[in-house]
Amino acid sequence: MNVIVTPAPIWRQIAALIYDALLLLALLLIATAISTAVANVLFPGLQERAPDALSHHPLHQLWLFLCWFFFYAICWLRSGQTLGMKAWRLRLIDQKMSAITLKQCSVRFFTAFFGLGLILAIFHSKGFSLQDITSKTQIVLLPKDEKIKTA
Repeated sequence: MNVIVTPAPIWRQIAALIYDALLLLALLLIATAISTAVANVLFPGLQERAPDALSHHPLHQLWLFLCWFFFYAICWLRSGQTLGMKAWRLRLIDQKMSAITLKQCSVRFFTAFFGLGLILAIFHSKGFSLQDITSKTQIVLLPKDEKIKTA
């Protein structure tokens, strides 16, 4: 059975991005709390001596960045959807209609530019964004009743 995929409208992608941004903010707050707790155990009194030392430390920044990346990568690799994408009936798939790879997740994440890559979708003939083109993936709109199966 051939399934016809419908490219997701930009407004739905932006809505899912906003929804995910709220979830990501909560995740980063938890990650910061964990990082602060670890720093307080390893370096007692650090916060009193240098209140901003942790927030500017490269390891702390790397930790938050990795949490951000893995939030998307885990969701995309498991089901092709973040919670925001599920709410808006969107799914990320390979352009060959299969599940995406970690490499595609990475390329998509690093070329997304905080959603600015979506601007290209306005001008692209098939509605592909910069991250769609570079990662060879696409976000599709799921029908209300059906699920798109990926290989």
